[in-house]
Amino acid sequence: AHGFIADEPESFMLLDLQSSPATFADTEICVEVSDQQGIKDAISVQEKVWGGYLTDKLDRLVQIKQQTPQNLTVYVIYQDDNPVASAWIMYNYESPFAGVWGGSTLPLYRGRGYYSALLNKRINDAKQRGMKYLSIDASAMSRPIVAKHGFEFITQTTPYFYHI
Repeated sequence: AHGFIADEPESFMLLDLQSSPATFADTEICVEVSDQQGIKDAISVQEKVWGGYLTDKLDRLVQIKQQTPQNLTVYVIYQDDNPVASAWIMYNYESPFAGVWGGSTLPLYRGRGYYSALLNKRINDAKQRGMKYLSIDASAMSRPIVAKHGFEFITQTTPYFYHI
């Protein structure tokens, strides 16, 4: 309607960090990246998993990292120097909520625990920064994984896009 295009439905889910145990399993494989090339590596995973070119997302994440670096942490998992999984967490220190975004793994590398490692890393980071809650818009594939980590379903959402 009016030029908006519906995307796949997502599950808005929350994790109460105060009741969530810290987990450190395999988080050492998550490499924090903060420069343009590292963020480009993260976005390259997203482009391969979800399709298309995400230049706007790359530019936005680089801009946030340059202007307010404390509000964004980006992680990439590399296999043989190639990015195979990525995710990020965004903080708003005026709110008790942080948001986890972009958790994606290339199909060939799924089933190795990379998504869970990225999720655990971001859960631990949010706890260390004193956040109370983590939110996620989980895809159908991600929902059972994040539920195992204690995220609770709140409601279904449908993202809409407007192509200019």
